[in-house]
Amino acid sequence: MQNKGLITVFAIALGLASLYQLSFTWVANNVASDAEAFAAGDANVKSAYLDSMMSQEVYPLLGFTYGEVKKKEMNLGLDLKGGMNVILEVSVKDVLKGLVANAQDPRFTQAITNTDVAQSQGQNNYLNTFFAEFDKISAETGGGLLLSDASLFGTPEMTDKVGFNAANDAVQAEIRRDVEAAIANVFTVLRARIDQFGVVQPNIQRLEGTGRILVELPGVKDPARVQKLLQSTAELQFWNMYEGAEVLPFLVSANDKLRDLVEGEKATTETVDETPDFSDLAIEDVEAPADSVATDSSDVLSTNNPLFEVFRPMVSETGMAMQGPRVGYSLIRDTAKVNAYLARPEIAQMMSQELRNAKFMWSSKPEPNSDIITLLAIKGNRENTPELDGGVIVDARPDLDEYNRNIVTMAMNGSGAQKWQRLTAEAAAQTPKRSVAVVLDNYVYSYPQVQNEIAGGRTQITGNFSAEESADLANILRAGKLDAPARIIQSDVVGP
Repeated sequence: MQNKGLITVFAIALGLASLYQLSFTWVANNVASDAEAFAAGDANVKSAYLDSMMSQEVYPLLGFTYGEVKKKEMNLGLDLKGGMNVILEVSVKDVLKGLVANAQDPRFTQAITNTDVAQSQGQNNYLNTFFAEFDKISAETGGGLLLSDASLFGTPEMTDKVGFNAANDAVQAEIRRDVEAAIANVFTVLRARIDQFGVVQPNIQRLEGTGRILVELPGVKDPARVQKLLQSTAELQFWNMYEGAEVLPFLVSANDKLRDLVEGEKATTETVDETPDFSDLAIEDVEAPADSVATDSSDVLSTNNPLFEVFRPMVSETGMAMQGPRVGYSLIRDTAKVNAYLARPEIAQMMSQELRNAKFMWSSKPEPNSDIITLLAIKGNRENTPELDGGVIVDARPDLDEYNRNIVTMAMNGSGAQKWQRLTAEAAAQTPKRSVAVVLDNYVYSYPQVQNEIAGGRTQITGNFSAEESADLANILRAGKLDAPARIIQSDVVGP
C-alpha cells in the first residue's frame, strides 16, 4: 500500500510538472493567436506585434514575459508544426569572380571551368579545388604564375593587404578569409531577415566545411515569399544623414494633414488587453543626451493625432528637437503604420525641397531592453546612390576601445579613403556635427557621429554593440559588395 501511495504521489507530481511546462506553450499560443487576429493576414504586422510583446508580461501568475515564455515553450519542430526545410549554398565561384581583377582572363576562366568539372565528379571543397587547378595551369605554362598577377587577384585591395607580387600562399590566405567573410555575412543577413520575418522558433545553422546553410522555418505557409527573402543579395551602403531638427517641421505638418485625411477614422491601432499602450511610454525610455527631459505625453498625444499616436518625435518637453540624427521612435508593432503614413502620396509631396530625396529607415535593432525602435532620416539624392558602398572596404575587425567597449575597426581602399575623407570633413565641419549611416537591407546598423575629418580610410565604429554584434558588423563590412547570393539547392515543405 505504501508503494501504491508513493506511485500516486509521484504520478501527481509528474502531472503537475507536465502541466506547468505545457502552460508556457498555451500562453505563447494565445499571444500568437492574438497576433494573427490583430494582423488580419499581414505577416509584417504580425511580426511587429510579436516583437513588441517580447518584454511584456503575459504570464501574470508567475511574472514571465512573452520572450521568457517563448524560451520555455515546447519546440514542436517541423514534424508537428509543419513548415519549410531549406538548404542554401553560397556560391564560392561568384565570390571569386567578385575578387578577381578581370573575370574574363583566360587563365582564370580555365581554372573555374576545370574546377566545375572536378566538382561534378566529387564533393571536394570548391576553393581547394580551384587553387589546385590554378597550380596545374601554372605548371603547364612553365610555372611561376602568380595569383597576385594584375589581371588576376592583384587588385589594389589585395595589394593593400599582401603587397605587390605577393606569393601564392599569402594571396590564398586572403582569398580564404574573404570567402569566409562572405559566407559569414550571408549567415548574419539571413539570421536578421528571418528574425524580421517573424518565424517562431527558427533554426539556422552553418554546415561546417561547406558554404552551405541549413534553415528550418516552422509554420511557414508562403514558400515563394521565403525563397525570395532568403536568396536576395544584400548590399552594404554608407549614407549622409539629416538632423532630427531638419525633419521635425515636416512631421508636424504630416500629422496635421493626416488629421484631415483620416478624419472620422479610428487612427490608433486596435490592441488587445496584453498590448502596451504607446501613451505609457516616455522619452526617457530611449537612450538620449543626459540633459534631455521627458516629453509630456498629453502634449504629443492630444486628441486625433494620427501620426503622433503611433510615433514619438525626438523633442524636449518644450517641443524643441533634440540634437542628433534620430527623428523619433515607435513601438516595433507600429512601424508598419508609420511607414504607411509617411509613404502616402499626399504626405510625401509635402516635403520641402531640402527633404525631397529623404529616405526614412529604422534602426536594425530596438533600444536596449525595450520594444522601441528608432527612425532615422537618410539624405538621399536624385540618383538614389549612397555616398559609399561596401566595395571600398578592405578590412574590418571587431575590437575593444580604451574603455573596453565593443567597437568595429575598418579600413578602406585608396578611392574609398579619399571619398571618406571628404565625407567626414563635411560632416565634422557642420554645427552640430553630422552622422553617417551604415545601412544593410534598408536597416541602419550604426550611425556614428563624425567628430573629425578622417584621412587614410581607417575608422572606428561605435554603437553600443555586444561582442556578437560587433563581430557580425565586422563580417558584413568585410564582405562588402561581393556578389555572393545564397542559392537554394534543396527545399522541402513539410506538413504538420
